[in-house]
Amino acid sequence: MIRSLKSVVLICFLLSGVSSLIYEVVWIRLFVLVFGTTTFAVSTVLVAFMAGLALGSWWLGRFADRFSRPVFLYGLLEVGIGLYALFIPAMTGGLIPLSQWLWRQWQPSFYAFSLIRFLLAFAILLLPTMLMGGTLPILSKFYAERKEQVGFSIGLLYGLNTLGAVIGAVAAGFVLLPEVGMRSTTQAAVTINLLVGFFAIAAGRTERARVTVAEAQPVATAKVVSTFASSNPHALPRSVLLAVLIAFALSGFVAMIYEVAWTRLLALILGSSTYAFTIMLATFLVGLALGSSLMARWVDRLRHPLLVLARVEIGVGLAALVGEHFFHQLPEWFLWLFGRFAESPHLLLASQFLLAFLVMFLPTLLLGAVFPLVVRIYAGDLARVGRRVGTAYAMNTLGTILGAFSAGFILLPALGIQRSVTLGLVMNLLVGLALVLVGNPQEKLLFRFITAVGVVLLIPLAIYAAPTWDPLVMSSGVYKDAPLYLRLYRSPKDVFSRIKSQYQPLFYKEGVTATVTVVERPSLEDLHHLTLSIDGKVDASTAADMPTQILSA
Repeated sequence: MIRSLKSVVLICFLLSGVSSLIYEVVWIRLFVLVFGTTTFAVSTVLVAFMAGLALGSWWLGRFADRFSRPVFLYGLLEVGIGLYALFIPAMTGGLIPLSQWLWRQWQPSFYAFSLIRFLLAFAILLLPTMLMGGTLPILSKFYAERKEQVGFSIGLLYGLNTLGAVIGAVAAGFVLLPEVGMRSTTQAAVTINLLVGFFAIAAGRTERARVTVAEAQPVATAKVVSTFASSNPHALPRSVLLAVLIAFALSGFVAMIYEVAWTRLLALILGSSTYAFTIMLATFLVGLALGSSLMARWVDRLRHPLLVLARVEIGVGLAALVGEHFFHQLPEWFLWLFGRFAESPHLLLASQFLLAFLVMFLPTLLLGAVFPLVVRIYAGDLARVGRRVGTAYAMNTLGTILGAFSAGFILLPALGIQRSVTLGLVMNLLVGLALVLVGNPQEKLLFRFITAVGVVLLIPLAIYAAPTWDPLVMSSGVYKDAPLYLRLYRSPKDVFSRIKSQYQPLFYKEGVTATVTVVERPSLEDLHHLTLSIDGKVDASTAADMPTQILSA
């Protein structure tokens, strides 16, 4: 019975991830209708969403260990999410007249009005996102039945939930929204929540018997505690546990730097359509899901999980560094794939996934492995596993909030896409180095010394050795003009040789919302004209676009 109940919980949590990502996509669309399509507006909704997750994980995690029937409680949370989500479209619709009234009454500045919009979005999304954030610590209390399997159990939960998020993102972006619209898509997600909730409530009736049996075996429990006392998180100093939490928060911070930078990078190659964004998001989440699931299989067997966590953080930095060396080749690879698969939409779509995987997969695979390791180190105490999982997840989510804001509004405009990725990988290397240094001085002293020296030598290499890309090539708009390029020239190399030799860059800037390029290029009449491109797509020029621009002036 216990094993079948665990299987039910895994399936339910997978479906919970599906509905959560559907909600996120739909709610962003709803708030965009109210606040506009600016980066500030979209970021407002994302930050409000993630802030609710963090608060829910932390607050409900504090009480997770007190509930004797966590699956039953999980079912109630899912029902609450679904019922509340039914009313969110009406709530967002009411924000339009409210925003208009606030503007007429006070006429606030742009930043003051942005703060008001954030508070309004936060107020609407707080309850459902808090309930979402609380599901992981609640189920962690149920699923982490034995101390020697804490990392495996919770890592598997997280991995399956993230896999569900992949399914939800793909379903919303490619199927539901284009085919049935926002209302029916919302209803589909609500249906999933209610079915999962009622099923979990029904299944949770068997929990009391399971708890009673566990309480009737104090000898076995004592034996488990004794056997694994050496890996008890309380055996580590509080300073080390705090360092692990800070490292997990920084891991979330860096993950969002990567996601924002890679998304902006791939927008130059794949375009900025909903389909392209879905490809990028799904690829990122697939890496996290697989990384967590794979690490969960053997994390509880590790003798030195803290040193493995340090290695993984360093590995993330190295993987991102390797990927950075291939950024400048992505336009050429896209043209090569387009030339071979243009006749098959499905193969062309698969080739776009392939390019996204080449950039993201290995770093995100390692990022996903961080969560089970942190759980093994920090949340190994069964008596407080729900509270500790909630705290760790909240810290990571707080890092993602700060990372998303910093990357979009500070780092990319100040440093650019490439240098932002470089900053992220250097942070990974430093986090790994710090974890190596705070570990037990008696553990693997030679390895710790070699790792520290290697990281110190690698950081200057990472900063100065990465190749810089050519703005003309990166903003050539291959996702839009690939048919024209391949019709005029024999190969992708010929395309970019022609661009480099005959086009003259006048302006290039990676801003908050897009990458802007102004280029002087030849025309068929041998006269040079200017073009202004947004993310590689020409939106204005002194040639063919001029009559339209004059009429629109």
